[in-house]
Amino acid sequence: MNQDYISFDYKSKDRQALEKELKDLREEHQSMQSMFEMTTAYLNEIREELKQSEGQLKVANKYLLDSINYSKHIQDAFIGNEKDLNSINPNSFLLSLPKDTVSGDFLWQHSTSQYNYLGIGDCTGHGVSGAMLSIYITNKLKQISTTLLSNKKPRRILKSLDHAMENDLKIHDLQIRDSVEIGMIRWNKKQSTLDFTGAKRSLILVRDGQLITLKGDRFIMGNPFRRIADLSNHRINIQKGDTFYIYSDGFPDQFGGEHDRKYSSRKLNTLLKGISQLPLLEQKKQLKLEFDTWKADKKQLDDVILLGLKFE
Repeated sequence: MNQDYISFDYKSKDRQALEKELKDLREEHQSMQSMFEMTTAYLNEIREELKQSEGQLKVANKYLLDSINYSKHIQDAFIGNEKDLNSINPNSFLLSLPKDTVSGDFLWQHSTSQYNYLGIGDCTGHGVSGAMLSIYITNKLKQISTTLLSNKKPRRILKSLDHAMENDLKIHDLQIRDSVEIGMIRWNKKQSTLDFTGAKRSLILVRDGQLITLKGDRFIMGNPFRRIADLSNHRINIQKGDTFYIYSDGFPDQFGGEHDRKYSSRKLNTLLKGISQLPLLEQKKQLKLEFDTWKADKKQLDDVILLGLKFE
């Protein structure tokens, strides 16, 4: 066989194989190009949908924030503030640090011809749900104290509130788990005696450099099946220079510090004892500074409220 023919035959076969390989590569490239174009089109479609969703979320978020801010105005109309507190006793302060825009912690105040009343409440939860309950509680306390039990001891008022909550806060005969921890004081306008009742909230008294704790009862408001003790009334004679404090659990339960642990009621009581001789506004500043320093960059866990009251 002619050697030149054999050589040509091999070259022809190599060329055919190369052409087939190039054809396969072109088809694969075209397939990949088509897939790329389809993927790009799909991603663009997703991007447009995300833009639309983002716009809808912004609108919904603005509507929600506007509603919460408006709820704040409604809540402020029902609960007490530092101005109300000072109208009853100028030697007083209120430290209020809501976790969110609205709060489950509140101040309640009331006056009659004979007595002044103050209450510090901590409703279950925080935010909108806690705020709604705080509005109910303060409104119910107003009804009780002005129409049913005028001039009565705090124990009678809180027992009446407990009964109202037990009856009102039900859905289809199922008891709602929401409740309130509350401490209430009443003192006569001659500033000679003070009565205190607490449902899981205590009254702190600093007298002549000594700290006295009037412990609240382990009483669950509105739920007779979960309580451990009944409400009791504490009466003390007021002495000149006495300083009283009631606070919710938001301050002592805040995590922070070097070892990321709870601040604790013991530590807070020690601080209150140490600052009790300072002017009231300075006490408030010291407490705010202590809370912020302890919390640092940690998340605030709960609403904070603390009442300070001094008798000169």
